[in-house]
Amino acid sequence: GFTSVTAPGIATQGDWILSTVGTVPYARTTTDAAIAFEFVGTNLFVQALTSPDGGRLLAWIDPPAGDESLAPDVVVDLNDLQAEDTTIQLASGLPAARHRLVLSAGNDEARGQRISISGFIVTRHPTPEPVARLAALVFLALATAALTERALASVNAIREREQQRPRRQSSGHPRVFSR
Repeated sequence: GFTSVTAPGIATQGDWILSTVGTVPYARTTTDAAIAFEFVGTNLFVQALTSPDGGRLLAWIDPPAGDESLAPDVVVDLNDLQAEDTTIQLASGLPAARHRLVLSAGNDEARGQRISISGFIVTRHPTPEPVARLAALVFLALATAALTERALASVNAIREREQQRPRRQSSGHPRVFSR
C-alpha cells in the first residue's frame, strides 16, 4: 500500500518542508535531511519528483543501529531534464518481515539540488507456489487426522452405549411368546 510522507509512522530528521501540489503532499529538502519508517513487505518503492535540480537519494534497508559508516544499499539520482513524478524501486525480494528504511538526501547545496518525496509504496509477493502446495498438503493431513480421531471417538461411544443396553435372551425366537 501507499504511505504518505505525512503519515504518523514517518520520522523525519533535518529540514523538511511540507508542501502540496494539487492534492498530493510532498516533503522537500535542500539539505542532507533524512526520513525513516518501518514497513512489512517484500518490495519497496519511493514516489519522488525527478527534476533538473534533483539531488540524490541514499537508502539503507535494515541498517544496524548506530553504524553511520555503512554504505547505502541504494543510491538514486533524481536529476532529469523534465520534472515528473516517478516511482522508483528501492528494494525487491526482501523477506516477508518487518523492515526499517532510512532515506537520506544527498544534495549538493552549492548546485541548488533538492529532493521532493510524496510517499512510499510497499508490496508483498504472493506466497511461492511450492510453499502454497506444501501448506495445502499439511492442512489436508491435519484435517484427515482430525476427522479420523472424531470418527474413532464416535465408534467408541456407540460401542459403550451398546454394552450398557440390556441384552435379550439368545434362546428362542424373539417373537415367540409363551402361552
